[in-house]
Amino acid sequence: MGVVYPVSPYIRGATLDDKPRILKLVEHTWSWGDYIPSVLDDWLTRDNSRVFVCISGDELVGMVHLSVEGRGLGWLEGARVALHHRNKGIATMLATHVVEYASNMGLSKLRLAVSVNNKPSIRHVEKVGFRAVKTFKRVSTNTSVINPLASTRKLVEDEVSTALTSRVYDLYGGLYYKSFRWLDLDADTLTRLSLTGRAFWVNKTLLIHSSEYDDDDGRRVAEIGYTQPDGNFPLEDFLSIFALRVFSKVDLILPEELELLVDGFNEEGERFIVFERTL
Repeated sequence: MGVVYPVSPYIRGATLDDKPRILKLVEHTWSWGDYIPSVLDDWLTRDNSRVFVCISGDELVGMVHLSVEGRGLGWLEGARVALHHRNKGIATMLATHVVEYASNMGLSKLRLAVSVNNKPSIRHVEKVGFRAVKTFKRVSTNTSVINPLASTRKLVEDEVSTALTSRVYDLYGGLYYKSFRWLDLDADTLTRLSLTGRAFWVNKTLLIHSSEYDDDDGRRVAEIGYTQPDGNFPLEDFLSIFALRVFSKVDLILPEELELLVDGFNEEGERFIVFERTL
């Protein structure tokens, strides 16, 4: 028998008082749990962050997170609906509310990512007006010091404009990855990343070391959010540089069509579709 709502569910902004019920909501999202408990405090307290929850009676039955990334972009993530309230319009209510909220605050577009295997979520985001932009894959390799003299080089001014007109830039859809968000890569951003040491050349390959994390085994992992190879990928120097930076592993987030043409990468990582909606 379907859920009958004596009082219509409604959406509101979450507060720290909602934390116990949110944690309960996401307790069994997947067999291993959910990543949200590790980021929820940040979501609930960061200035450019907003969590919305759906309330039905005394029950918290759904949630979604909006992060304002600048330049008119809002990133959506963490959409969850309680199991016994699914297929009742809760997800659509949350999406409609956050689209209206983002539009009212002056954002020009919303973006999100969905696993290629999550067919229900793909159908849902398409239903509420999002279009697929690009599909990305994650490939990985372990580091080792093969060439202790391997080095990097910052970009010079004319190399920025050249990079942003390359075939690889088009394959990325003008985006780069950072901590499970796909952000706009323009000249100002690439220049800033170079000045801060996040964007650099290794031989003739341009890399953006955008983020890092600790895996389940406690290993430090570097994430490369943009890779623009020119000719042969400099694998030995690449592995050495990140080993010398005390990373045990490196993940590269690549457009589905981009092949590095070099052995040594595990390509069994999950693939994601990036979706976007203009406001």
